[in-house]
Amino acid sequence: MAGLSMQMEWKTRLCQVGEKLGYFHVWEHYSKPLEASPLMGGAPAGIFSKVFAIVEFSDGVRRVDPSEIVFCDEENRMLSEIDKRKREGFMMIGKNRLRDLFFSTNEQLISDYEELLQLHNNQIGRCSTCTNYIPTDAPGFVTDYGKCRLDNPDFYERVCDPGNSITCDLYVEDKETVKTIKNEIQKLKGENVINDQN
Repeated sequence: MAGLSMQMEWKTRLCQVGEKLGYFHVWEHYSKPLEASPLMGGAPAGIFSKVFAIVEFSDGVRRVDPSEIVFCDEENRMLSEIDKRKREGFMMIGKNRLRDLFFSTNEQLISDYEELLQLHNNQIGRCSTCTNYIPTDAPGFVTDYGKCRLDNPDFYERVCDPGNSITCDLYVEDKETVKTIKNEIQKLKGENVINDQN
């Protein structure tokens, strides 16, 4: 019988607490018993319970109140983009959206592909639109930043940079994905596919 080789890892998320950057590791469900108050009519015995975040900073690991954490990774950036689009009315949210995901009309698919192109255009210059970006294969409940195919030492700083102020000399826009999306739009419209690199 062949052996099973398995490697388990806890993925971390880059975050900011106040002015300090750190790595979020896990949510801790902390509780401790409480004695009854000795005063007449005082609080009964019970359990104090609270959720903390365990965050690693450059000078140590601490428990942090969840409301103090600001995640600054691709997953959070995507959530911000979805919120922005929802506020601007670009996303159709309603009782039929789930059905539409599985039984979309060509017009709905074209609209979704055009939103993807717009998202790509908004992200040009960021790691997520670079040909050297390797996205994570972690499940959806785990945050991973992916990695740079060329092992750029500034990769994690760029992923966490909300202002996109850190430039990368290794950045090459992923035009092949754009071409594939444009070709899908052309097919749905019944037009000829695009053969050039536009």
